[in-house]
Amino acid sequence: MKLFQPSQKQTFQIYTVHEPIGPYDAKVFNTIEHIVVQFFLKAENALIYICSDEEQKAKLRYNSFNRWYNHSKFSTTIGKIDNVFNI
Repeated sequence: MKLFQPSQKQTFQIYTVHEPIGPYDAKVFNTIEHIVVQFFLKAENALIYICSDEEQKAKLRYNSFNRWYNHSKFSTTIGKIDNVFNI
């Protein structure tokens, strides 16, 4: 009997290919929402979201993710806990 089975780790990145970043795009929101919802079809899954500070844009990325989360119809069923580390 195995007492411990390492979990599978999945990573993905979301980034813009255009500079400067364009205006709000609902298709991006819908795509990210779909990815997250599909991921949480397995109730035991957990998501850790790290805002890269590349080009000193961590705060912008953090605010974008919060906006997506707050506008999602799943914000009442998928919990979010913020733990901000300033390095």
